[in-house]
Amino acid sequence: MSLKNMSIREMKYKLISKGTNASIIDDYFSQNHDELIEFEQKSAQNIYNKKLRTMEKQDIISYLIKKGYKQESIKHIED
Repeated sequence: MSLKNMSIREMKYKLISKGTNASIIDDYFSQNHDELIEFEQKSAQNIYNKKLRTMEKQDIISYLIKKGYKQESIKHIED
């Protein structure tokens, strides 16, 4: 998780594409839900801060939605 800024959805897809069993992923994600939400919020904030120099706020929000970030994580950066 510390290597890249990713949404929870992106993490799941990457793990599945690497051949990790989906039930193992789901178990891990359910056991570590709060930690993953916090990671996703920080990740969204990092992306927002980097993109703010070159993009409008609404364009960044659209970008985050397309990347799979949850509305609660995006709302967190707007506050």
